[in-house]
Amino acid sequence: MRATKRFLIAVAAVVAAALAPHAAQAHGWELGIAGIGQQNVEIRKCSTGALITTVMSLAANPGYCGSNLLVSFNSADGGAQVTLEPDVQYVFTFQSWGKSAFVIGSIGNAIANDDVWGLSNNSSPPVWKPNGCTIGADMQWVGGWPNAACATPPPPPPPLSVNLVIDHTVPQGSKTTYYLVATASGGTGTHNFSWSNATLSSAANVNPSTATRTILNSQSATVTVTVTRGTQTATRSIQLGGL
Repeated sequence: MRATKRFLIAVAAVVAAALAPHAAQAHGWELGIAGIGQQNVEIRKCSTGALITTVMSLAANPGYCGSNLLVSFNSADGGAQVTLEPDVQYVFTFQSWGKSAFVIGSIGNAIANDDVWGLSNNSSPPVWKPNGCTIGADMQWVGGWPNAACATPPPPPPPLSVNLVIDHTVPQGSKTTYYLVATASGGTGTHNFSWSNATLSSAANVNPSTATRTILNSQSATVTVTVTRGTQTATRSIQLGGL
């Protein structure tokens, strides 16, 4: 009786091992791309537009449904040609074709999560599990073919500059008061104006900035305004009087 019990336990252990999850048997990649032949593939991260890498796809591997490019999303890049972050949108540009696709990958823990997608130079939609593929649970995504493009980041702001003019004058006998206006453009951040040889008449962070200067009609004076915005600085001067 005891011998029979030990035998049944042993059989149960063998069966359990045979039916265990396939996590340990997962490939060293999560996404295979087939049908692209051998060509350079440029990979960019959509959130920043940054170039991650340019990789050469290889001859088709029949064991992986004809994949030419194997991608890992879990840093276990055994057998993969490139490793990327999971749940991040990338754009793959196939340079020989001049065509591109979006790619978003997830971390797989079993062979059933290792997807293969097939692309074609005739611009037909990507095919999930091509070439009679049996693996794949549709965890990895390829789309936007053939003209996928990440949103173009806005251009950098123009350099900071400042324009300084005499808005108007008020004669006062032998003197004249000059009313000055400085207008800044470009740059990013908060404006900060300062004046030399003139009296600021508006808040330092207000754009346009205003200032006054009174001089004898027989005199001349040079007034300078400086504006800073973020890390940029711009200066402009103007001469008053001297007629």
